[in-house]
Amino acid sequence: MTMAMTSNFVLVVLLLERCIPWLSHYELKVPVVSDYVSNVISYVVLFILPCASINYLLIFRHRRYKKLLKKYPYYQGKLFVAYFLISLLLPVVLLWIGILFSRLPEGRSVRVHLLTEVSCVATPKAGTAYIGKKKGPDKNPARFKSNIL
Repeated sequence: MTMAMTSNFVLVVLLLERCIPWLSHYELKVPVVSDYVSNVISYVVLFILPCASINYLLIFRHRRYKKLLKKYPYYQGKLFVAYFLISLLLPVVLLWIGILFSRLPEGRSVRVHLLTEVSCVATPKAGTAYIGKKKGPDKNPARFKSNIL
């Protein structure tokens, strides 16, 4: 369960760092060891330990899991399997979508129908697109500039 929570936490932090440019980077550097060991320590301290401590405090502390087992029915692990698979497959699916949209030829338009029709035009710079209502040619496309995926 901690690994699934860690996967979700990593995804949320990456999306926030990607979508909000002024957000500080969530990282920890240990300069006295090699880069590989520093990255492993950073991952453990910043992602695994918070999720493990939340699991401990909310479930295992004071044997709360016994109360939870009495209160909620057991579904033979079906809910855990669904949560675990979604947690591990969602980042892969989002990566595929990001690769798909980064390889659009320049000038090609993709329409997304939410509340209004939105045009997303891929540019040569990877990850940058212009977003706005599809009304016709815009004189100032830079005002719609946004970082996507």
